[in-house]
Amino acid sequence: MIKLYKGGRGDLNKIILIFGIFSVNLFFSISAIVGYNYNGLDESKIYLVYSSGVACFCFLLSILYLFRKNVKVNKKDLLSYSLPFIFLVMYLLSFFTNDTYSKSAFLSYAYFLLWSVPAAYIAIYINMKKSFFELIKYIEIVMLIFSFSIINSAFIPFISGQSFSSIGGATYQSASYIAAFAYGLNLYFLTLGSHHIRLDFTEKISYKMFCIFLLFIQILGVIISGGRGGIVLVSVYTLVIAILIMKSKKKKNILFFIFLFLSSVITIQLLFPFFMKNHIFSDGFSRVFQFVEGDDLINWSGTSGRDIVYSYALNLIKESPVMGYGVFGYWEFLPFSPHNIVLEILLGGGVIYLAIVSTLFILFLVKLNKMIKVNKENTIIIILFLYPLVMLMFSGTYLISSELWFVLILVFTSTFTNENINFKKTMRIDIENETKEKNYE
Repeated sequence: MIKLYKGGRGDLNKIILIFGIFSVNLFFSISAIVGYNYNGLDESKIYLVYSSGVACFCFLLSILYLFRKNVKVNKKDLLSYSLPFIFLVMYLLSFFTNDTYSKSAFLSYAYFLLWSVPAAYIAIYINMKKSFFELIKYIEIVMLIFSFSIINSAFIPFISGQSFSSIGGATYQSASYIAAFAYGLNLYFLTLGSHHIRLDFTEKISYKMFCIFLLFIQILGVIISGGRGGIVLVSVYTLVIAILIMKSKKKKNILFFIFLFLSSVITIQLLFPFFMKNHIFSDGFSRVFQFVEGDDLINWSGTSGRDIVYSYALNLIKESPVMGYGVFGYWEFLPFSPHNIVLEILLGGGVIYLAIVSTLFILFLVKLNKMIKVNKENTIIIILFLYPLVMLMFSGTYLISSELWFVLILVFTSTFTNENINFKKTMRIDIENETKEKNYE
């Protein structure tokens, strides 16, 4: 990688990459760990400084690498580098078409530049360097950071008799998704981690036992925070990882997963009655599952007003079903996010835009499947992708999701041939040689 300074320079680059991918979630997780609560831009500029700094480092790392000798840039790379300009054109078209200034539309584009574009550029850089597999061990560290933030913001207050307030200043929804994301990564590394080159301490039995304990903490964090989307994500992760384990046909992994599942069932049966006596847990549990209570398939009264938001969005879509209102133009007609990626796409460009996105999504899945067949280490991309995919079904906007854009561009710009099948073996040899060289120095 780019040599920034002597000694540990490669690790510094990887840390920059990690912060670029998980920028927002890492800020609030680290804030929760150190006991800091961010209360908005009016009170402190630290979040803006942090985000701008991370974005600048990511841009520099990616752009400067292009000036190195023998760096090949293909059409997919160029198209991906053009993302901010493509969406700038969309923003300007919406601005001039509506002939009015929308603060929400402007902020949407600004945040896209601040969080999503750096993550996309990082993905291009990683593919050029062919260094994704080297980064995975640091993703496990991210899982631990997320977990410790949940312990500090949800679990410790819970055992102290205090209700959940926030995770570093972020909402209960953010806490729920962070806990669920940590759960998915943790369960993946516990059951399918043998695919990867990991840090030495992860091989210890004590660490594995600690991670099993963390599964309990992570699920508890989802429930205590009261986020409904988080419990959906936990369910999706459990189902998908179970399928991946069955497809692996490795008896050791299958038996270990069955052990985890049965242990979880027994633990829940033993502890659930006890926890339900605690009003903090029972309130969170009721809130988490409120949307499935009642005779109907979905209890809309337990969706925090999503029925009103969806109804408003659907009425707008009916008025312009083919072309929509523009990727940024719909903000002029809808004063809030539709909180659903399909509705947002329909609002942005109607059925035409939806057809284009659907086609790209199918191509994405086909290519990802090929990448996994070539190298099982790519399986972790599924885990990284499920987090923004599920979240965007209920919250947020696809323009402002660093994890989403990282995964999309990582797969889109990836190049591989049949020769890459032995890549993992080659990677292990390279890393072992690199370690020997460092020790020699």
